[in-house]
Amino acid sequence: MLTTTETADPDDQHRRSRAQLGEGVLDRVVRREPGGCQGHRLHRVEVVPVEDLTREGMLDRFVASGKRVTPDLAGPAIRIHASARAVVGALEQALSSAVGVILLFLFVLWRRSGDVFMVMLPLLFAGVLTG
Repeated sequence: MLTTTETADPDDQHRRSRAQLGEGVLDRVVRREPGGCQGHRLHRVEVVPVEDLTREGMLDRFVASGKRVTPDLAGPAIRIHASARAVVGALEQALSSAVGVILLFLFVLWRRSGDVFMVMLPLLFAGVLTG
């Protein structure tokens, strides 16, 4: 655990922290911003969720609460959330395209809306029940 002595000089406190933690570890969590003003440092912060992210909607809540603090977040939760949204969007597009092509094919084949409705009814019923 990192402990420092409170001093009036923040650079002195930073030197003590660096000595206690070691150069390799500290270089991964604190770096100077390129082109930034002197003394400006970026800090790596790890946020751990309180809730179980495997429950439905919890990952969305976790990512949304982090994005409210800063929109430039990165990390595993953000990547998983973005990937899940992309997969769900692709599946929705594939489903709607497939239903459209099936309807078109059935209308061309039978030319009777009653027959097409009777064929599509079980598919529509299953879609309503599974949500």
